[in-house]
Amino acid sequence: MYSTLFELYILFAVIRGLERQLDQAASVSPIAADRGAVATFSLGPNTTIRVYYEQAATADGFSFLGHGGSDPTRREEVQRRYVETVKMLPGAGGKTATNRPDVLLVVEHEEAVVPQLAFPIEGKYQDSAHGDQTVKQGIREALEYIAYMRHDGVLVHPDKREWYGAAESPQGAVAFNDRAETVGSVTTPALELFEASAAQAGGEAAMERWLERVRLTLGMPE
Repeated sequence: MYSTLFELYILFAVIRGLERQLDQAASVSPIAADRGAVATFSLGPNTTIRVYYEQAATADGFSFLGHGGSDPTRREEVQRRYVETVKMLPGAGGKTATNRPDVLLVVEHEEAVVPQLAFPIEGKYQDSAHGDQTVKQGIREALEYIAYMRHDGVLVHPDKREWYGAAESPQGAVAFNDRAETVGSVTTPALELFEASAAQAGGEAAMERWLERVRLTLGMPE
């Protein structure tokens, strides 16, 4: 229960951060079982930002199924076979869940999704029994989402240098509750890391840097 509440807290911190940075109220939708984006923003006349909660944004063509190379890991092979097998079940309707981040930001510009601007965010609630393992798990999961993110079946970042170390700003974020004393607020080549006590400020700062990258990529004025 605490984990879900914490993820929702991070979701609304992100939405609030975007509202403050864009100086506009989000257009929100209910968090329903078969939901699409839970919030949308306008970034100019031809650009839309969509905020997904616990969804792979399949409606926008995203999935997180692994690198799909000629020598996949066993985990990636199991995941692909799982998807193929579930689709064969009677009544499955060809649909199956894929891994997904807690929050995913997606940009559409001139009626086309811009895959390299997608921004996954993980929220991790750490209890006293797990030490810093929750921190480490959150970092690993966020890095995997960035590395395995696909759009229309194609890896968004086929070269790791595109998302780790060579990027203009981090490509994702991880937020932790205040028990994660080992984290504080840190910006790495791949990830933004911040505590829940600073979620509003940290989320807004992360959104500011992400929006700078969005505008720079799309050639938009600040």
